[in-house]
Amino acid sequence: MINIEVIIIPNENLKNTAFGSYKTCEGIYNVIASEFKNTKMTLCNDKTDLQAVVDRRPDLVVLTNKIMLIDSKKTWLSEYFATHNINYTGSSKKVLQYDVNKISSKQQVASSGINTARFFTATPNQFKTSDDLPIPFPLFVKPLDSANSEGIDENSFVCDFASFQSKVKQLHDIYEQPILVEQYLAGREFTVAIIDAEIMLIAPIEIVAPLENDIRILSQEIKHANTEIIEKITDPDVYKQVSAIAKASFKALGVRDYGRIDIKMDAQNKCYFLEANLTPGMTRGSSYFPKSYELYSMLDYDDLILLLVKSALSRTTPVPALAA
Repeated sequence: MINIEVIIIPNENLKNTAFGSYKTCEGIYNVIASEFKNTKMTLCNDKTDLQAVVDRRPDLVVLTNKIMLIDSKKTWLSEYFATHNINYTGSSKKVLQYDVNKISSKQQVASSGINTARFFTATPNQFKTSDDLPIPFPLFVKPLDSANSEGIDENSFVCDFASFQSKVKQLHDIYEQPILVEQYLAGREFTVAIIDAEIMLIAPIEIVAPLENDIRILSQEIKHANTEIIEKITDPDVYKQVSAIAKASFKALGVRDYGRIDIKMDAQNKCYFLEANLTPGMTRGSSYFPKSYELYSMLDYDDLILLLVKSALSRTTPVPALAA
């Protein structure tokens, strides 16, 4: 009998992405348990809980988050289970660090010849005048390692030095680390869901934020309110271009199993890699990752979850055939 454990981490103060709330994770467990009867949902608060999972030797652990905090220190779940030879879903610690550190992912992708927007980091008062900035205005200012548009608002788009200084200081006060500053790309915004199973399933969608002051910013407020519009890409040339850069980025980063790649166009409709989300949200009915496949009628929610599990199980355990 196949033994699976869905690992849930209750650290509410983690800034990194996760599948979603406890309710979302419970729903994922229910889907998996409907197919694999010997499935357990495990809440892990400390290393004693993690060791108990290892002692049970499941065939697969489904990781709903990247890390857990123990005495304010990070424990990378993929590294922990890999060290104990337990099969797990998703990417290795090395790859997941590209998710946490946007600069490292940009550098890795750029080293493979993939377009990425020019960028630099800034701290308050580091630059004395606009002439000192490595990239000319307009610029886009955001946290280095946040998720779900945290720290992004209408003031993230800056066109002058005073606005730049103000936004950098605001974010630095909150996150207490250097702030990411990017070349502003004025074109359309996309995100691409990718599952690497027996075949690679790619589902690119366009994200259209409300128009405010003649620009579209996918802010934290807009994402929380779900006021953005997501659409299938109907133009075959755009579909091909967006899918190609997402697939190339996925491979350049060495992603395993699944991930979401964010892409944006410039004013000339040239595509650029923005960032990778390697523990994408999985909330039924709202998260971009499952909705991407639903929009193209490729996979419904339950089939998507089971495909991820069966694909991961196939590394070590004979399982029923993957969904077509």
